[in-house]
Amino acid sequence: WAETEIPPEEVRDLDKWLLAAMGARISPGRIYNDLVRTMKARLAVANDKDVQTKKHVQIDIMTVARGIAESVRPLLESQTFPDSFAEPGATLQPLDLRRGGKLELECHPMMGQTSLLIRNGSQTLFDSQLRRSVAQVIIKAVLLGRRKFSYPVEDSVASAALKEFNAWFSKVLEKIATGCGLSAVGTSYEERVNAAVLEVLGLDPNIAQPEFFGSATLR
Repeated sequence: WAETEIPPEEVRDLDKWLLAAMGARISPGRIYNDLVRTMKARLAVANDKDVQTKKHVQIDIMTVARGIAESVRPLLESQTFPDSFAEPGATLQPLDLRRGGKLELECHPMMGQTSLLIRNGSQTLFDSQLRRSVAQVIIKAVLLGRRKFSYPVEDSVASAALKEFNAWFSKVLEKIATGCGLSAVGTSYEERVNAAVLEVLGLDPNIAQPEFFGSATLR
């Protein structure tokens, strides 16, 4: 009935014969019309219930995500990357990306170097060949949602900062994962809750990767 409102001729002939044999006074056409209206009404109700259920699940997910995010936020805000992780006296280079709009990030490895390009639409905000560790420090900071910070220019300092950051941020991710696992929305929604928590905290999903290469558009 989803494909046609009138059955093939051989089906109509069989229905006529059955109705006549039963002594029924209703025509096959009336039965077909009633069936079509009934099916459309039932499908409309079913679709509406499905939409309402999805909205309810989405609301539950965001509610749970906000609760998890608030429990994680004190740990996340206890350190400021990369500033808090640089060695005392290290040479730091200021970087200001606060120019509005979404950032487009491109990072490509080249031997021990990395080509890093950060754009805001058609405007280039940062374009440089850097040591791999230095580039990853900048990328991590941007994926954390930072738009103004200072990064170490020396490879050894940047490598040490990344090592300390990974040890610290793994605790943040572990706390998020624990909260998602204990959420009341069910295990089938854990990935969606995790993504929602990162969104509430202003973290790009790529922050969970040990290193980032390729391209991405950030909020």
